[in-house]
Amino acid sequence: MTDFSRFKQNASRGMTLVEMLLVMAIFSVVMMAVISLFIPAVRSTAVQTQVTDVQSNLRLGVQQMTRDLLTAGFLVGAAEPIFFESGTDRDPVDFTIRTVAAGSGFGRVASNTTSNPVTLTQPTMVENFPDGSSVRLFEPITATELDSGTIYTISNPDSTAGTFVISDIPSGGISEETVVVRVKAGSPNAIHTIRYRYNAADETLERIIDGSTTQILARNLSAVNFAYAPATGRISRVDVIFSGQTEAVGPDALSSAKTRQLQTSVMLRNVF
Repeated sequence: MTDFSRFKQNASRGMTLVEMLLVMAIFSVVMMAVISLFIPAVRSTAVQTQVTDVQSNLRLGVQQMTRDLLTAGFLVGAAEPIFFESGTDRDPVDFTIRTVAAGSGFGRVASNTTSNPVTLTQPTMVENFPDGSSVRLFEPITATELDSGTIYTISNPDSTAGTFVISDIPSGGISEETVVVRVKAGSPNAIHTIRYRYNAADETLERIIDGSTTQILARNLSAVNFAYAPATGRISRVDVIFSGQTEAVGPDALSSAKTRQLQTSVMLRNVF
C-alpha cells in the first residue's frame, strides 16, 4: 500500500470516542462559563427594571400628593384644611384635604366690574377656562361664595386680552381680586375633599375624591407614613415617606429584593 493510500484511509476514519468525549467536555466547560456570566446579567437587568418601576411609582405618588397638598385649605374659610375621617388623630396612613380647587383651574379678577367682559389679573389664567366652563365665584379674603350655590358659564375666553364673558354678573357686581374657580358642571359642592389612604392589604395608595371616586395612585408600596406639624393645632406641614420593594429574582445579594424610599415635606400654602 502506498503512502498516499494509507493517508487517505486514515483521513476518512472519523473521530474516535475518546476524541468526541474530549470535545464535549471542553464544550461543556465553555458553555458553563458563558451561562455563569449570562444568568447574573439577566437577573441584574430584571432587578434594575423593577427598581426603576418602583422609583417611578413612588415619584408619581409623591408628585400628585404634593399638588393636592398645595391646594389644601384653598377658599375653605375657617374649616380645617386637613382632617381625619378614620377617627384617629394624626393618622399616619390616612388623611383628607379640604379644598375648592380639586384639580380645577382658577383665576383672579383684575378690577371691580358690573359688566362683561371680565378681566383677570394675568392673561394666562384665562387658559384655565375653556369655552363653556362652569365656574363659581368667591370673595378673596373671607372665602365666602358669591351667590352661594350659583354656577356660572364662561364664554368667549381670550387669553391674549386676558378676558372672558361670564353668563350672569351678580347684582352687586364682581369686586377686584374675586376668585373664579372652575368646577364640574352641576357640581353641588363648592368645597371638595381629597382623601389619601394606604391600603395595607393591597399595598396601594388610594386617592378618593369627594368620598365616591377612588383612584389607585401607587401600587406595591411596602410602607407609607404621614407626619404632621405642628403636633397640635391647625396643620401647616405634612411630611410624606413612601417605601416600595422589588421582588427577589435570585438568592444572591445582587438579585435579592431591593427597597427604595422617597420622602418629601410640603408646607401648606393656604394655612395662616
